[in-house]
Amino acid sequence: KFEKIILFFQDIIQQTLTIPEIFDIFKGNKQILLFLFKHQIIQFNNQLIKDTLYSNQTYLYFFYPEIKEQLNNEEREKIEKNLISDDSSIFTNFDEKRQNGENDSYICQLIRQDSIEDFKSHVSKHKLSLNSNIKNSIFETNRFLFSKKSISLIEYAAFFGSLKIFHFLREKSVNLTPSLWLYSIHCQ
Repeated sequence: KFEKIILFFQDIIQQTLTIPEIFDIFKGNKQILLFLFKHQIIQFNNQLIKDTLYSNQTYLYFFYPEIKEQLNNEEREKIEKNLISDDSSIFTNFDEKRQNGENDSYICQLIRQDSIEDFKSHVSKHKLSLNSNIKNSIFETNRFLFSKKSISLIEYAAFFGSLKIFHFLREKSVNLTPSLWLYSIHCQ
């Protein structure tokens, strides 16, 4: 619905606001910004790239396909090297991952689906500590989640209302912190 509203007012938006103003209004939502770019409501010019994207690495990486042609070879190589060093398959289904707007790691998928048996198996197979943190993802678009420096497994489970995994972690004496309340409140 929101996208339809934006398209309906596209001409007015473009006549009334500058590209940096539009970007500033929607900067909290990477998926809307992506939608605006794909519908040519905004374009990433050199100034916008330098002023906004370079100040936030997550945005720089998320919008890499859109800005790639405006970067020099050295900048492209550096960004691609950083992306691949974090995840060798990062460019596989890159657009699909951006559209989903969620952390693309396997353990996050298991938590979101509340797949307790697969979760137990994965944790056991990879010898993961139940007190470990979720690895940040450039594909995460939920402002609450991507603004956090670290998110524990139990916090992520609380956020997504994954009761089976949450109870399993609690039974295994995972650290319960006051921040869990914030994740629980934001639960869908």
